[in-house]
Amino acid sequence: MPLSVLPTRIHKPAPRSGYVLRERLQQRFLQGLFGRLLLVSAPAGFGKTTLVSSALAEVETPSCWLSLDSGDNDPVHLIRGLIAATQTCFPDAGHSCRLLLGGGQPADTGSLLSALLTDLSELPDDMLLVLDDYHLIESPAATEVLAFLLEHQPAGVHWLITTREDPSLPLARMRARGELQEIRADDLRFTPAEARSFFSDTMHLPLSPALIDALEARTEGWIAGLQLAALSLQNHSDPEHFVRAFTGNHRFIVDYLVEEVLRQQDNQTRTFLLQTSLLPRFTPELCNRVTGLSNSQELLHRLERQNLFLIALDEDRNWFRYHHLFADVLRNQLRQDSVDAASLHLRASQWFAEQGETEQAINHAMLAGDASAAAALIEACWPEMRKSLPESRFLSWMASLPEAVTARHPVLCAYYALALLSSDPQAACRWMDITRSFTDNPQTTRGLIRNHQAWAAVPGILAISQAYYAGAQGDPSCIITHANTALAVLPQHEYTWRGAASILKGFVLWASGETSSAANAISNGYDNMQRDGEISGAISAAFLLARIRISQGRSAEAEGLCRRAVELAADFPLKPQGYADILVVRARMAINRGENERASDLLNEAWSLGEQARLQESAHLWYLAQAILAARQNRLTDAFDLLDEAQSQFMPGPAPEFEPLEAWRARFELARGNIAAAREWAQQSQLSITTAVHALNAFALRVLARLELETLRLGLPGACHAGDVLNLLQQLEQHDARPRPGHLPEILFLQALTRHCQGADTEAAALLKQAIHCPAAHEQQALFMYETAWVQDWLNATLPLCKPGEQLQQGQRLSEVTASTEATGVLPLPDPLSEREMDVLRALHSDMSGPEIAASLFVSLNTLRTHSKNIYSKLGVNTRRAALRRAAELGLTP
Repeated sequence: MPLSVLPTRIHKPAPRSGYVLRERLQQRFLQGLFGRLLLVSAPAGFGKTTLVSSALAEVETPSCWLSLDSGDNDPVHLIRGLIAATQTCFPDAGHSCRLLLGGGQPADTGSLLSALLTDLSELPDDMLLVLDDYHLIESPAATEVLAFLLEHQPAGVHWLITTREDPSLPLARMRARGELQEIRADDLRFTPAEARSFFSDTMHLPLSPALIDALEARTEGWIAGLQLAALSLQNHSDPEHFVRAFTGNHRFIVDYLVEEVLRQQDNQTRTFLLQTSLLPRFTPELCNRVTGLSNSQELLHRLERQNLFLIALDEDRNWFRYHHLFADVLRNQLRQDSVDAASLHLRASQWFAEQGETEQAINHAMLAGDASAAAALIEACWPEMRKSLPESRFLSWMASLPEAVTARHPVLCAYYALALLSSDPQAACRWMDITRSFTDNPQTTRGLIRNHQAWAAVPGILAISQAYYAGAQGDPSCIITHANTALAVLPQHEYTWRGAASILKGFVLWASGETSSAANAISNGYDNMQRDGEISGAISAAFLLARIRISQGRSAEAEGLCRRAVELAADFPLKPQGYADILVVRARMAINRGENERASDLLNEAWSLGEQARLQESAHLWYLAQAILAARQNRLTDAFDLLDEAQSQFMPGPAPEFEPLEAWRARFELARGNIAAAREWAQQSQLSITTAVHALNAFALRVLARLELETLRLGLPGACHAGDVLNLLQQLEQHDARPRPGHLPEILFLQALTRHCQGADTEAAALLKQAIHCPAAHEQQALFMYETAWVQDWLNATLPLCKPGEQLQQGQRLSEVTASTEATGVLPLPDPLSEREMDVLRALHSDMSGPEIAASLFVSLNTLRTHSKNIYSKLGVNTRRAALRRAAELGLTP
């Protein structure tokens, strides 16, 4: 069963007629073809694809082609493409992967990679797999997939990559092993002899060798520049004058030559080129609609015959695009000619809408400046589109619409208010008021309602928005009131919104400590959203439910929820909102188990997904997890920096906040012995040893107990009695026991430390034993591993007092971590920085901004961000400042 992949992505380009024979490159190509990797890396216009397609025609070994696109930044999407490409040569290939991808339970990336390697190893013949346009791969997750395949590829599989920029793969290591062959821009430039062959044999221009050599020198062998020059020279009466006037850098050369080419076209062709340049991809039918012509098919065939930078995207030659550089210049010329681009975009919008490609229709309506048409399209389609597109797309569209236009679309007003709540509550309130004016006065909507089914849900959506806002303001009674209103007015089939109302009620129960009832309410919302196909909402509900299960000491159930969420998102090239938060929850569980490397991997993956994959109101939790991880790795300076970042990202929402960032800051201050700072926090928070325990302050009170223990141990002024600390801990234990003791190991551990401070070491050992062996302890194996020196000394002395053998595993883990945290000096990097990453690191050490660094290194800003993320990951940091500090410690920078 073949996988569903666009045919244009796995179509191997045919060799061009009249191709200049380049024996020197053909030999290098063939020599490097059957190693591990052949890399063809050069800027646009250097003939990479032409060289590869022509050389492959001379090779008998089966070759498969995959044209990469931005969707391949999702590992599952990429693996689907690799399998589909392989099937062009081996139709039965990919059996193991297809079983995983086609089953009811989508597999994770690791399982797919293992299956893919198995499938590749079973191919009946050697194979060459070509990945074209690798520069479109920017996510670390996709890069890791390809790095893994390169490292573990079967002997008969060989890779060829074409790219405009060097990929973030372990090239230096492969180069050192002799596994990498490279063809670069200097290799691809036309030599004077090749330039002469091109002009005389391919373009049939009788130029003197001196003129050709002059053009070759001035273009520096840049093939696209020479091709543009040849097109212009075909109808030029004075080649010598043309060549003498041919000066300047590449950009000006291209601008000048394309104008020359355009001027030599007949009016119909020139107009056609300019008008269709607004279309990223096009068919003859779309071109007919946009230009008003009826012979677009004929014109496209003529442009193709003339080799006028037209690229076919499928074998049927129905979809085309222009060479990117050529399209850029055409669009610039269109602007200079003052063509009515708005009418062209509007025609394109209408055509795409008729074809059911609503997103393209909206984009062209926006570019046309027709806000009313765009608003009508969004209102008609967003209630359903929101299930597959990120909310950030909707917000971007809405921000582009004039408020006066939005205000005439009641359904849009309701959805806009809801979407703004997590980023701009004040603006959300304004749009809620406008929505309320419609729902309170239905007669004002006469003639304004275009989507009546969506309008029926608006009163309920408004009530949900009001409940959310009430939660952000800390008003639980209003949450319940508005959530109940939503359930009363929403149609029964509106499962998504009824589920949202249930989740909001769950927040109130959660904050009051009724975690079982809260879990039931949120689980109801989770089920409703799954039933409605609302994957983003279901994943967000799973994130919340997993956090409750962790607090109940039910981490296994939390892991199951997270795995299910990952499966729900498996088929989405852009991961749905809430997916990154699922990874953060898994990272927190890994930290609790002492699996720091696993936690770091999960957090890096969450970061690589971008803002669209996380809930706005949960953005601070990623930084908090990184801060906790840094503290566990004895990097307290980084931990404080990350807490600052978390604070800057924090935004109040309806979900209760059980771990205040300032409480964590006090916890870290205690770790570095700054008791005064921790005491100041307690005073500002109005916490004392007699504060009554409730759900929202239980974590802060556990931190306070640690503070009082340190004060007591050191005999500082104001120290309370040990009995008071024990009383607080007993209250925390009683509170935690409802319904299951998720934090009991820490509470028992603190009770043990208190008894030790009282000199009751036998009782302390008994409490420590309870802490180690209570049901939740296996989920918090790192609990005792990252304590201050005096606590570690006491643990090492006390563990042997437990029954022989029972403490062995915990004791071994403790001794391993203790030895690690006591080690001095700086550990070497397990994964050294590449040469390109070192260039980026040195640039980060300057005062340049991100865009300035990207420009100085001749890379895009997205590529710079990818390199920076890789550097941060390897250095174990998450900010530029922390990266520079860590690099200095390692001697990588001055």
